[in-house]
Amino acid sequence: MKTIFLATLLAALPAFAQDAPKNACPLDFQRTKLRITRPDARLTLRYKNTSAKQIVGAKFTLEFIDSTGDHSEYPEDFGDSSRTKPGETIMFDGTWTLFIGDEAAPKFRVYVKKIAFADGTTWADDGTGKCSFTGKSY
Repeated sequence: MKTIFLATLLAALPAFAQDAPKNACPLDFQRTKLRITRPDARLTLRYKNTSAKQIVGAKFTLEFIDSTGDHSEYPEDFGDSSRTKPGETIMFDGTWTLFIGDEAAPKFRVYVKKIAFADGTTWADDGTGKCSFTGKSY
């Protein structure tokens, strides 16, 4: 009888141990702005670490969305090496020179490509880009 109870208890433990769905986004975008001025653009990201681990690096990808809804990915990723504790919110600012034509995009989308944690583990986008924020350029 004790063996059956113990086996039932052990089988149920993985369900209790999971605190987040597999590949859940480890951060939450609080505020994101893209200001486009020729020849530069300034991207400001404010995000909260929603994981249980300290973030030591993040890599983001930017897409421009034109008036027809077509997406064009910015050719370079950009990163943030801020150390972000669990539950902490930080601000990231980036400025770069745009390629011709990018300034006409009325919308943008930023998504998380990869995150590195202090314990040496990483989180990576599963190809869906679900960990993202879409906004209007100004």
